[in-house]
Amino acid sequence: MRQHRAYNFLYHTLTASQWVCGSLGTVVAASLKADVAKTRSWFAPAADLLEWAGANAWYLIPVMAVAVGGASLVKKILGPPWVWNVIHSLLDDLQRRAFGNDRIGPLHHHRATLFKHVRWRICFRRWPWSGWLIPVERSGHATRRCGVRFLAPDDADRAEGIAGQTWVCKEVIFVDGLPCLDGKMSNTKCRDYAKKTWVSEGWLQNERSHARSFCGIPVEVKGKLWGVIVLDSRDDKPIKQEGDAYYRLIAKQLGTLLGRG
Repeated sequence: MRQHRAYNFLYHTLTASQWVCGSLGTVVAASLKADVAKTRSWFAPAADLLEWAGANAWYLIPVMAVAVGGASLVKKILGPPWVWNVIHSLLDDLQRRAFGNDRIGPLHHHRATLFKHVRWRICFRRWPWSGWLIPVERSGHATRRCGVRFLAPDDADRAEGIAGQTWVCKEVIFVDGLPCLDGKMSNTKCRDYAKKTWVSEGWLQNERSHARSFCGIPVEVKGKLWGVIVLDSRDDKPIKQEGDAYYRLIAKQLGTLLGRG
């Protein structure tokens, strides 16, 4: 999950690096045409610097160009901070609209999480190159960190969880009335829960908490499936299905923001 302070710091650091490297590259390029002798007559240290820059321009200019290009690429991948601030606000609105004020328990028991599909991820288990849905943003101010990942390979039959099925079907999916798995899991409950949520019983054993109702919403960017939003609640009541059109509208707004970022 994105850590906003660190992310903002990184983005602005990359911006500053672009300016610094771009300026240095310009100075080095200018040093090739500078009159070092005339400069030495009025300020020797500057002449020494120009002489050094001119002698090493053959590698300094390419290095600066690569640094500027690399910073620009990383910034494009990350997206500007304001985009992710707006996305977080949209997820907060979606959380309030989906769950309202009639839900049991604290706010963090009812969440909206945005997952992005990636071709591969760094991991030490289970086919890191197969295709995954990883969390990139979540509603609320607490329990923002999310360690759950869902397998979403080209082999659609192996897609995991509500997120994976939403990715495969490209439709809004609702699941509710799931059994409570708090405390000791019975084999029957665990098997029933796993079947209804498209995960394995072993996968369930590795998770600390289990929602009892879900909604999956596909997110497209520039006409291509980008990821999914997953609404989850520890309450077994159905998530408001009359908001289906609203869910698609939020997904469209998120897709527009992600395409711009």
